[in-house]
Amino acid sequence: MEIIWHGYKCFQVKTKSAAVLVDPYKAEVGIQMPNVKTDVIVFTNENDSENNMEMAPAGTKFFSWPGEYEVSGIALTIKKLSESSSFISFDIDNIRICYLTDLTLDLTDEKISEFGNVDILIVPVDQKKGGFSKVHELLEELEPRVVIPIFYATPGLKIELDEIGPFLKKAGISQSVDSMEKEKFTVNSKSSLPQEKTEYVILKPQVA
Repeated sequence: MEIIWHGYKCFQVKTKSAAVLVDPYKAEVGIQMPNVKTDVIVFTNENDSENNMEMAPAGTKFFSWPGEYEVSGIALTIKKLSESSSFISFDIDNIRICYLTDLTLDLTDEKISEFGNVDILIVPVDQKKGGFSKVHELLEELEPRVVIPIFYATPGLKIELDEIGPFLKKAGISQSVDSMEKEKFTVNSKSSLPQEKTEYVILKPQVA
């Protein structure tokens, strides 16, 4: 299984049998989506003017409404937390990947318990989406094995977002972003994930 970040708020989860692309964007944001093959596209906010509805060829499945879906071995769940905020989970080979689109929400213990045992957490870290303070509060509750931050300032992006540095500093990470960046995050099995502590994975945006 692979997780690839295409910059801004778009990422893709790929397995040997299927691929799911989340929130592909239009070029007006300042960076360009690459041409990617995908079986499913998920839009977390169907009314967002930045949604790239022409990203995939005919036959691609589009999901933007709450529900539980099965896509070639990927169990996909979409829940609405508010009018413009969503929670998405991917269950693949006993590994649970979760994505929260908005951390400004006050999540109750009951809501958090619905997320289940999170192995990999993908989170927006810009202050306007809750910021790193909210993220770290959530990490204490969920205790994921891996955290992948997205939705922060990168070269070429016209949308004004915060830098990733303060988030890493809050997490106690002193390494430079350049030394941590990976083109993709590959998981071979649940047992290959960190066992004793949370690992922070910084992905280099794969753009055109």
